[in-house]
Amino acid sequence: MVIYLKKLSVLVFDFWPNWFSAEPLLRQTTIMATVAPVNPKPFLQELTGKPVFVRLKWGLEYKGYLVSTDSYMNLQLANTEEFEDGKSNGALGEVFIRCNNVLYIREAPADT
Repeated sequence: MVIYLKKLSVLVFDFWPNWFSAEPLLRQTTIMATVAPVNPKPFLQELTGKPVFVRLKWGLEYKGYLVSTDSYMNLQLANTEEFEDGKSNGALGEVFIRCNNVLYIREAPADT
């Protein structure tokens, strides 16, 4: 059995290092949470023809219809719109995204 762990960053109130202080320190810590594993190739095949959101490592996000993927998991999108900081930068049409730029891909609701 394989269990994947995902790091979550949370803020924690702490009284360390001064145990006698009345004011707690605010510190950031990382906790681990379990995540169900997903095989990426069948996942991408299921998304083909559906509207998707693709977020790049650099913060840009693209919404479009997933036309195809290849063996490297490069993505081809149609009717694509680019978003930066949640604001639309306009329609781009057909887009090819190289796999090493992708942070995540998720299915988009059909009506958005």
